Amino acid sequence: PDLEGKNVLALDEFPLSLGSAYLILPHDALFGPGLFYGRSFSLPPGFVGDVSSAPAPAGIFLNTLTRLYGVSGFRYYPTAKFLVVRFTGWESGRFRYEKNPPPRLPYEIVSSAVKPQPGSFAVHRVAARREGSDTIVSVDLDAQLSPNTCLTATLSYFHHGAFDLWGRVEPERGLNLQPVLLRAPSPDDPQSARWVSTLRLHDFPRMPRLRLDFFAAGPDRSPEPLGRAEAAIEP
Repeated sequence: PDLEGKNVLALDEFPLSLGSAYLILPHDALFGPGLFYGRSFSLPPGFVGDVSSAPAPAGIFLNTLTRLYGVSGFRYYPTAKFLVVRFTGWESGRFRYEKNPPPRLPYEIVSSAVKPQPGSFAVHRVAARREGSDTIVSVDLDAQLSPNTCLTATLSYFHHGAFDLWGRVEPERGLNLQPVLLRAPSPDDPQSARWVSTLRLHDFPRMPRLRLDFFAAGPDRSPEPLGRAEAAIEP
């Protein structure tokens, strides 16, 4: 019943291997429900599944485990029809899990505006400052988006002479990337525009600089790289 009406299944934090043997992989999330239920249950057309996800204000990111997909293999699905199943441990040799746990959204879109404007990708301004335990990031840029894509970014913080990607480090699985959505999708948004957004990042590492890599991301293909920008984080 939990899968009724859902078009996305995410099996989060399940172990990928047990010793040297594979235990759970992306095809278990994608094909498992159909194989298990057979003809007694019909999955909707375009059903997708994965073993990693990251929350978004208006949808969900899949393919976020960098060990499997690299740093730019994520997909964005603008839908609320998803089931997240999170592994919580073992119990007598069986998986223990929770279904649709409260989302751990580590950022919020404070404001966003868009104005039609032709032209290629260009960053007018990126600024960042501390506000208590949060980091406020403002971006102002021009971008042309492909149809059915949204403006997204990955964030990195400067640490020990290099930039490290922002995400959730999971035992035995590595980094689960946390892309950010710079504006919730709207059918009225122009594809070529000037985008101005402000984000509040919760518990972003207290480092001196950050970097944003911008992408046009959607459900149908890997993200399209647009460009990058850096900024000092003001105290």
